Amino acid sequence: MNKSVLQSEENLVRESLYSFDVFDTLLTRTVAKPEKIYLLMQNVIKDSKEYENYPAYLKDNFSSLRQGAEMYARENKRFLCDEQEVVFDDIYEVLKLNHNLSEEQVANLKNLEIKTELKNLKPIYKNIEIVKKLLSEGKRVVLISDMYHSSEMIRKFLVSADSIFQGIPIYVSSEYKKGKYTSELYKKVREIENADYSKWVHYGDNKVSDNKKAKNLGIKAILVKQEEMTPYEKYGYELLSDDISTNLVIGCTKYVRLISKDKSESYKLGCSCAGPIFYNYGKWLVQKALSMGIETLCFIARDGYILKEIVDIIISKNNINLKTQYIYGSRIAWRIPTEKNIDKFLEYNLWEYRDKLSINFIADRLKISPENLTKYVNVTNFDKVLTNEKLSKLKSAILNDSDIKNKIIAENKNKAEMVLKYMQQTLPKNGSFAFVDLNGSGRTSDFVVDLVKDYYKKPIYTFFFHTELNTIQTDESKKISFYATVKYRHFLVELLCRCLDGQTLGYEERDGKIVPILEKIDNSYMINWGYYSYLQGVKDFVSLFACAEAENGQNQINLNLYKRYIEYLIKHIDKETADIIGSIPYSEVGSEINIKECAPKYNLIKTLKILICGKKDWDYLIFISEARSNVLFKYVYKFIKKFGSIRKFLIDVSINKKRQKAYVRFLGFKISIRHLVCK
Repeated sequence: MNKSVLQSEENLVRESLYSFDVFDTLLTRTVAKPEKIYLLMQNVIKDSKEYENYPAYLKDNFSSLRQGAEMYARENKRFLCDEQEVVFDDIYEVLKLNHNLSEEQVANLKNLEIKTELKNLKPIYKNIEIVKKLLSEGKRVVLISDMYHSSEMIRKFLVSADSIFQGIPIYVSSEYKKGKYTSELYKKVREIENADYSKWVHYGDNKVSDNKKAKNLGIKAILVKQEEMTPYEKYGYELLSDDISTNLVIGCTKYVRLISKDKSESYKLGCSCAGPIFYNYGKWLVQKALSMGIETLCFIARDGYILKEIVDIIISKNNINLKTQYIYGSRIAWRIPTEKNIDKFLEYNLWEYRDKLSINFIADRLKISPENLTKYVNVTNFDKVLTNEKLSKLKSAILNDSDIKNKIIAENKNKAEMVLKYMQQTLPKNGSFAFVDLNGSGRTSDFVVDLVKDYYKKPIYTFFFHTELNTIQTDESKKISFYATVKYRHFLVELLCRCLDGQTLGYEERDGKIVPILEKIDNSYMINWGYYSYLQGVKDFVSLFACAEAENGQNQINLNLYKRYIEYLIKHIDKETADIIGSIPYSEVGSEINIKECAPKYNLIKTLKILICGKKDWDYLIFISEARSNVLFKYVYKFIKKFGSIRKFLIDVSINKKRQKAYVRFLGFKISIRHLVCK
């Protein structure tokens, strides 16, 4: 419970009347804004055969027409009758007249609105608990609402959330033709309740009608805090305000934050950002598996951990017959050379991570001693990254040396046997399965397929959120991407799928069972960052959203909000969001003891270093660091983005004949010389 609310309550224990607003104080909706309930109705009206004979104009524009009818009816009633509120029937009378609806059609629409409200209304527990506490102490409690519904209907909404509201008096503007927003409804309640303004406490969320107007009468008003949209939610909603999925997502995340006792930034990131980003991938995985006849989804460690949690909830909430399994694996554990794949193994290991390929790094990946490689290239510093010339020479020599290839195969023979045994033990023995990963090329899956294809005769599929551009399809190993694109592929999605395990290094036999050997890492960094809160936030959102989708008959998969969120995080990220994402503990693969923040704040020394060295010295997530750092760094960051480095600002010459571009820059001023050199 909010501390300030508790303090206010303790100071007011002697008061004689307590009143509560209803909507957004005791009840809220699982849509971004209250009026978006009509968008859910519009979706039903457009798609259901029950409404096929309704005017097309009404069906296509119901949300706007319903909102307009309410405003028109209220202003018309005020103009003609000097009444401050309308009733439910008044609103639908406007729609009936303007769209030539029958009584039956109007009744159907009104029933649909009530049903839609009931599906999407949720209790605000902390405020309901205040009501219960006051009643238990013998206090007089009433409810006051500016609303077109009757007190009977409002009670129905409230009792669906908690039976405590069965006998509490309800004063509603539609029945008294007076509103809180004019103070007149307060005056009417005072008259009926024989109340003293100075001994009256009112709880409500509206800054004007529940707070200012109450205070003007001498009522002690307590403003109930609303859950506002996060900056990235505002950014998404700005473009997608009429999108049903977006409204349900933001409505659910707001509600999850509102009712959760965990107010940490890591929880907020999980339920509001990561949950919405990965939910649709999880939903797609389920739909894809069912459509392809896949019986088991095998989630690969470690990015698959949170994804499995999400899919398990979706399966459970929708009673779907689909199995999931968590598979311990990694590039290190699964890319094992055999006679079948030795050339492919060498090609991959002498190509990937080009900026790290030193003798020691290559030797570790090939599982041989560094000395075995020095006969091909003259190298004294085993930790120095090889030049392109030396790497090319080394690669050619190894690929043409059967002795070294046989040695590599022999050194890894036991590892290959252990991988095969683990797969035979772990993968489903009957029925089809597919691997699930987050981002990659699928090359690691290819190695597993090579090992198991002798006993598993069907093609093996690997599902990815994103796949790399160099992904290769084979008859035995198929890769399918949730979103094949280059624009929105980003390291951020991997950061949001962390788990507490170290990477899988290999396998060993223990008590007759093959078990993974996990790298020992200090997971206290992730725990202290708030990992458990983060994970719970993801799960809480998915649980609520899966139910909200089912209640509202939603089955589409929506990429638009994901794209807006990623665009916001890359281009417009705010400091609060940058601080929680940027502080996620991170280490490079193969160096997991060197844990640091993924996007640290930049101090003066690092700022000066970037100013001198330019872009080559800044981190991958520099845009997040920029949002976290001081004003000096922000200026330096913008300067380097524009000029590249201080040296290039002072003097720079650039000639690109292929693109027909050439210029000279001096003290920031650029002069084109294309006409001189690009003829």
